[in-house]
Amino acid sequence: MKKFLLGFSVFFLVGCGQQQENSLSENSEQEKPPVQVEEDAMVITDDPQEESPTLIEQPLPESEEEIDDDYSGELPDTESDPYAFLPSDIENKSQEEETDVYSIDLNYPFWIHESYTKLNEAIAALMAEEKKAFTETDFYTEEDSAAREKYILQNSYALATNSPEMISIRFDFGTYTGGAHGMSYTQTLNYNPAKKELFSIDDLISRYPNILQTASQECQEQVTEALGDMAEEELIAEGLASEKENFEAFYFLGERAIEFIFDPYHVAPYSAGSQSCQLMLEELR
Repeated sequence: MKKFLLGFSVFFLVGCGQQQENSLSENSEQEKPPVQVEEDAMVITDDPQEESPTLIEQPLPESEEEIDDDYSGELPDTESDPYAFLPSDIENKSQEEETDVYSIDLNYPFWIHESYTKLNEAIAALMAEEKKAFTETDFYTEEDSAAREKYILQNSYALATNSPEMISIRFDFGTYTGGAHGMSYTQTLNYNPAKKELFSIDDLISRYPNILQTASQECQEQVTEALGDMAEEELIAEGLASEKENFEAFYFLGERAIEFIFDPYHVAPYSAGSQSCQLMLEELR
């Protein structure tokens, strides 16, 4: 169905170090299913000896004792359900729509507890905005559909942080509306569970008054180094000037760092893909 490769990465970050451990009956005679490693599942490690947060492979549970109360006798099928390891208080929701002209496949988390209503509403509003913008595209007619690729809107998401102090979600979207290639872009949502409020770039500036200047300088250095020969000094300087519009897509990596995301064309050509920059929070205090 999806005939082209969208230019964005799919993360699967499960919380930040908060997994429940529950025991199953030791007398169960049921044969344990084979343990496999899900190559694409990723999680942030918070090893104090690490210089900066890194991503490591997250295996499936090695024993029944590591599986929570929702264990039904079989290990989750992560190939068909990439969100099988969401915490038990979060469900994966999806919206799918298929016509002769376009295909929509949106995924997003839903917090079951009513105290997260405002976060759920913000996520639902984001999905509605993306779908509305896509369906208002000047589509070709259904009569032309046999000779053309379908237009596509799809996404994945990752929980960069899921703690009582902060929830950070990264949504990676991909679209195809004709042309030589699709487009990818990132949206983020940050939420303070204690205050039951969204956490925006304005809140970030209020908490760290010098963050725009620091981010501008540090991100220019990091992005320039990451791009190597593809770095364009003028484009980087403009895209990473100390203006809040340049740093609105961000999320927390636990309590140690913050990451900013820059879509294709923001600081580099499309072929370079999206770029990112990390700042250690202790350096901002």
